[in-house]
Amino acid sequence: MLSGPWTTPTRMPGPGPTGSEKAAQIFDVGFALLIVFGAAWLAIRNYRRGKGDRRGALRLAVAVFLLEMVLFIVRAHLSLSTSSLDLLAYAVSSGLLVSAVLWTLYMALEPYVRSKWPQTIVSWSRLLAGNWRDPLVGRDLLFGSVLGVVWVLVYFCGYTFDIRVGESPLLPPTDILEGTHATLGIWLTNIVGAMFGVLSFFFILVLLRVLVRNRWLAAGLFVLLYSLPKFLASHHPAIDLPVWILIYTIAAFAVVRFGLIALAAAVFTANVLLNLPFTLDFSKWYAGQSMAVVLSCAVLAGWGFYTALAGRPLFTGELFD
Repeated sequence: MLSGPWTTPTRMPGPGPTGSEKAAQIFDVGFALLIVFGAAWLAIRNYRRGKGDRRGALRLAVAVFLLEMVLFIVRAHLSLSTSSLDLLAYAVSSGLLVSAVLWTLYMALEPYVRSKWPQTIVSWSRLLAGNWRDPLVGRDLLFGSVLGVVWVLVYFCGYTFDIRVGESPLLPPTDILEGTHATLGIWLTNIVGAMFGVLSFFFILVLLRVLVRNRWLAAGLFVLLYSLPKFLASHHPAIDLPVWILIYTIAAFAVVRFGLIALAAAVFTANVLLNLPFTLDFSKWYAGQSMAVVLSCAVLAGWGFYTALAGRPLFTGELFD
C-alpha cells in the first residue's frame, strides 16, 4: 500500500525474493497497518466530537459498496445453487469491509483537510454532493487524466533504460482476454482502487504534515517514504529511484495544488494504461475490448474538458479578428 496507489505491470519472476525485496514488503505491510489503525483512531475521535462530513462519507461508502456489488455480478459465474449464495455472502462482506475502510479514511481526513488544506477537497465535496457538471470538478478530472498519462510516460522512459541493462519483460495482466465481463471488471476495479489508493495516499501526507508542521518538508518526506519501497525492490535502483522520485514529486504537488479528484483521475488513468495488453492491430480478437478501456480514459478527460468550459465557447469571435 505504501508503494503507492499505482499498480505497475509484473516483471518476469526471478529465482526468489531478495532481502531488499522482503524488506520492501515488510515496509509496505507496516504502513498499511499504520494507515488502517491510525485512520480508525482518528475517525472515532472525529465522530465523537461531531466533526467530519458524515453525509459525504456515507455517500462515498454507499457508492463504493454498489460498485463492489456490480463488480461481483460481472465477474461471478452464478447458478441456482448454495455455492452461489456463499459467493454472494462473501461479496457482500467484502463490499462492506471496503466501504467501511473508505468511510473511515474519509472521516479521519476530512475535518483536518477542511481546516488546513480546504482547496484540496472543494471539487471532491462538490462531486459527492452530486454536482457532476461543476467546472471545478471538470478541471480536476482533466488535469488528473493528463497527469496519469505523464506518469505512464515517465515510467516507461525509465523502463526503457532498465531493458538496456538486462531487465526482464513486463507481463501485463491477461484478465481482459477472458471476455467483456472481465474487461468491465478491470474497469470497475480500477475505480475502487483509485479511491482507496488516493485516500490512503493522502492520509500519509496529512500525517506527515501534522508531525513536521511544514508543508514542503512533509511533501519531501512523503516522496522519500513512497519511493523507498520501490528502491528496495528494484533490480536497478540507480535508474528506478529517480523515476519514482519524479512520479511521487509530481503526485505530491498535484494533490496539494489540485486535490483529491485530480489525483484519483490520475491514478485511474495510470493504472488502466499500465496494466492493459492493448494493441493497435485490430485483427487481434482482444483489440476492441482493450481499446474500449483506453477510450474510457479519453472520455473521462473529454468530459472534464467539456465541463471545465462551463458553457463557454472554446474559440471566441475575437480570436481570428
